[in-house]
Amino acid sequence: MAPWEVSSLVRNVLGMLGNVTAFGLWCAPVPTFIRVVKEKEVGDFSILPYVATWVNCVIWLYYALPMVSDDNVTLATISGMGLAFSTVFVLIYLIYCKPSKRTKVWVLIACSVAFGAVLVTSTFVSAEKSERSKIVGAFGVVSAIGLYIAPTMIVVSS
Repeated sequence: MAPWEVSSLVRNVLGMLGNVTAFGLWCAPVPTFIRVVKEKEVGDFSILPYVATWVNCVIWLYYALPMVSDDNVTLATISGMGLAFSTVFVLIYLIYCKPSKRTKVWVLIACSVAFGAVLVTSTFVSAEKSERSKIVGAFGVVSAIGLYIAPTMIVVSS
């Protein structure tokens, strides 16, 4: 087996293992949202981790597209799944949160969508593919860090 074939195999195997792990991460809040639906209220749950997840998935899904980087099918599939899960969680939150929280949630969503749109538009228009990959990858790393900081921010603010 040629070295590049081993490298490709290792990358694919690690990508699949990463997808299984990430799928578990996306499924972790399911019991919480089942409880929210049953109780018909969000209680003290914060939307921040789910919006952070949404932003993170948008960035990595964009990064995985052929116009940004090559051969990232596993990243695209799990980012798409994460985007779907986080969208459902945010929608459930919007349905069951108090009206006083709803405006804050919509502002957070609007800022997230605007950020994603600006990132995609600006990098697609102004950067070559190799630069686009570096820029979007850097934003992806920062968003991934933010994804894991978001729950900590909730604890600190409590």
